[in-house]
Amino acid sequence: MGSKRLKNDAWPGAAFQQSSTCAPKALPAESFAGFAADLDWSAVAEAVPADVAALADADDLGPVALDARLRAIVRAMQQVDWQMGRLLRVVFDRRLHTLMLFRSGARYVRERLGISERKARALVALERQSWNAPALGEAYRAGTLSWLRALLVLPVASEKTAPAWVTRAQEATIRRLSDEVEWALASRVPFDPVAPPETGRTLIDPDRQVCAPEAPPYPDTEVTFSGPASVVALFRTAVLAFTGRAEPVWRGFEHLLEHVKAEWLSQPRHRDSIFRRDRWRCAVPACSSRKQLHDHHIVFRSRGGDHGGDNRITVCAWHHLRGIHGGVVRASGTAPADVIWEVGVRTGRRPLLRLHGDRYLH
Repeated sequence: MGSKRLKNDAWPGAAFQQSSTCAPKALPAESFAGFAADLDWSAVAEAVPADVAALADADDLGPVALDARLRAIVRAMQQVDWQMGRLLRVVFDRRLHTLMLFRSGARYVRERLGISERKARALVALERQSWNAPALGEAYRAGTLSWLRALLVLPVASEKTAPAWVTRAQEATIRRLSDEVEWALASRVPFDPVAPPETGRTLIDPDRQVCAPEAPPYPDTEVTFSGPASVVALFRTAVLAFTGRAEPVWRGFEHLLEHVKAEWLSQPRHRDSIFRRDRWRCAVPACSSRKQLHDHHIVFRSRGGDHGGDNRITVCAWHHLRGIHGGVVRASGTAPADVIWEVGVRTGRRPLLRLHGDRYLH
């Protein structure tokens, strides 16, 4: 009741919202005299590509034609993400949310724009940093690279390596791209650019922690733990119980982890080694499920397939029962690294997607 929030037609940008043009002259002069004269308004003028409006009439289209139109709309949306990042950067840099009586930029993007603070900050980070890697910036601005893929490769894309990372981001699934970026960050020499790994390379040794480098002779990492007071107290008690006299606390923490690892390794192994080989994750492209895993025979046993490891692969229950045995997903080849996946299988026509592992086939 005591809020001083302005009405929708009273905040400084209302005249601009109600205008059918994208020129700053639609704003009252007193509301933008201090900041809007030097703004780049081209991002607003280009916000909705002209050819998107023609895609709306889709009542009589089949699934393939609808898929093509949806892809065109996604490309347009990816361009809008870049333009939104440009405008959000101005809002954040000049704290324009205060003129609309929002206490923070985070509250502004949540309540006014209806997007999460995390995405807003990601779009602004891409706008600020993608210029350091021209190839990445050009692909992102053209809409050929989504904001999520661009954000994934941003930490490893330099002026020299950006073209290779852009190519990899366009041909691999998000799941594979994330694994490769993690591998690159863990294996590179600090501040040295690193190119994507060879296609199909195994990134993780199953007997080693994910991308863990060799331990240095001295501690060089800080572990921060937060939680309810009772949990923190219990955790600290456990660490102290493993800390010997005259030993630092970090050494007790190390002993605790060694104890946990030893207990884990002492447990009986799972009877199916295929799950461990496939890192306890569904192998269907773009699926990251680690629950309800099934051991699938690529060549069905009913069709003469054997029980060897190269004919078995890990899939989740949904993709196994609804996808493969439902007739809309098909796998062929040799596990684990030479499997061809066909998604959207249709009788007498090409599938919607074909992938070799996590790499798209055109």
